[in-house]
Amino acid sequence: MNDNNYDDDLSEVEFDADTGEEVVAPESAAETKREEEDVESAAETKTEEEVVESADNKSSIFLPKGIAQEKLPEMIDFSDRGWATDYAVIIVGVLFFISSFSTYPEEYDHFRWLLMGTSVAHFGGGLAHKYFPNRASDGAGMVGFYVTMTLGYLGNCAVNGFGWGLPDNGWKTTMMVVSIVNAVYIVCMAVYVSMKMKRVKDRVDEYSESIAFFPDKLYMVGETGIFVGAMVSSIVYLTYNNVDSAHRTNNVYMWIAVLSNIVGWCSVYVVGPFLYYLIPQTADPSFMQLVFHYSMMVMLWAVNMIATT
Repeated sequence: MNDNNYDDDLSEVEFDADTGEEVVAPESAAETKREEEDVESAAETKTEEEVVESADNKSSIFLPKGIAQEKLPEMIDFSDRGWATDYAVIIVGVLFFISSFSTYPEEYDHFRWLLMGTSVAHFGGGLAHKYFPNRASDGAGMVGFYVTMTLGYLGNCAVNGFGWGLPDNGWKTTMMVVSIVNAVYIVCMAVYVSMKMKRVKDRVDEYSESIAFFPDKLYMVGETGIFVGAMVSSIVYLTYNNVDSAHRTNNVYMWIAVLSNIVGWCSVYVVGPFLYYLIPQTADPSFMQLVFHYSMMVMLWAVNMIATT
């Protein structure tokens, strides 16, 4: 019975008379070709992660694992204490700004730029940390992050260029020009990153394996420029005004204001990254965000004391 079935199956198969090979029917050949094309197409198709890893994103800069990456995915703090202290800085800055119109002598009018610029900076930062914490350092992020953070950085540029009341010996004009250029640059880079990145809506995405996305690195150049500007402008202010001031009390507050500014900025731009990459398993670099915010509140208080003492 089985032998007969085998013979029937062979009778349905056609063989070439010369070569003895099986002759494939046209329909079977077409199906085989389609299967081969599908395999080739699947091999050429990039996964979603490979699309994000674009030609501009070839380098391998991996995010650390452990507490650091858990607390700060892509180095962005999204904890409640982060954005809450941002808004605390805003309240302090706005209140001092309002009171400055009745308490500040004319020579300290420039501090209004510092008060309001700092408030705007932390308004943008607070929005980013609470609602848009997904940065595109891995190629995928939220447009809202770059909108809100850029708004905040414009506030920082206003402080660096106009807030410290630098002397008219070249420093004042230099820092104004540098800050304006920095502001224009970071706005342009925010637009560029938003155009090149993969847009996502999740506050934390699953692409966070590296921070090698080149457009975001260009944005980081602008952030670094603002950090340097914050250091230079406050140090220049202390250097010249500490010498010229006849009020010993004001000298103390000047030192407090400038040191608080330096400590705050260095905590997130120097100490934070140091902890993030060197001891990521045990360190919680999100604490540096708190140091930054509290330092800014101390700086605002000291500036207010300079103008009212």
